[in-house]
Amino acid sequence: MARAADVRHRAGEVSLSEKLAAQDKAAQIRLEARTVQHEIEFDRIVLGQILGLGEPVQPIVEPLHEGGFSIADTSLLRNSAMAKYGQAAVQVARSEQEATQARYSPTYSAGVYGQILGNGDVYPGWQLGLNLPLFKKSLRAQSEAAEVGIAAVNAEFRSALLAQQNELGHLLHEQEKYQIMLEYYSVQGRQLAAELQRTGSLNYSQGETSFADFVQLMEQAAGIEMQHLENLLGLNQTIIELEALTGQ
Repeated sequence: MARAADVRHRAGEVSLSEKLAAQDKAAQIRLEARTVQHEIEFDRIVLGQILGLGEPVQPIVEPLHEGGFSIADTSLLRNSAMAKYGQAAVQVARSEQEATQARYSPTYSAGVYGQILGNGDVYPGWQLGLNLPLFKKSLRAQSEAAEVGIAAVNAEFRSALLAQQNELGHLLHEQEKYQIMLEYYSVQGRQLAAELQRTGSLNYSQGETSFADFVQLMEQAAGIEMQHLENLLGLNQTIIELEALTGQ
């Protein structure tokens, strides 16, 4: 377009200011492309250092693909790491209560003995014993405290599970939102962006539109494409969060 503006300027169709504006816009695009490439190279070096490699990371360059996630039962939340941690905490609290109860429960003992009398005879016998805790009241208080602990851990687990269910509903809504916007792009947005680029370039090269109108059309087309990429990225990130939440 900068060359087209130069040709039109030499033909007397546009002013010098429009020619310079087109050249400046082209220079800005080239500079932005160089800046993005520099950021990519810098990120490759930093990732290589983080991973302990002796060289920059070699990226796998391929088009972004639309991911997918479906869930039929919210019970999958019980497979998540947080849910398993909560279940383990409840089990530990119950085990502690059982150990406390065992300490103040009566225990029985039995034994056999033999006594040697003065005349050399052996007098055998046996004995039974009943062991009762001396501090039964204190031990009962500990057991009751353990019961309160179990109730608290259970309540915390249910609260965490409810929060996960709410988060699951939010993420599923986000997924549906992104899918709707991606469907619009595939049905209409892609064709609209391509048509804006085609007609804008053609009309400007033929002198049927001004440079300002041409830039506006190009920015509108680029906006459609950028929004599509952002929606695609948002969908894939949402799917990653859903998989992490449900332990998949």
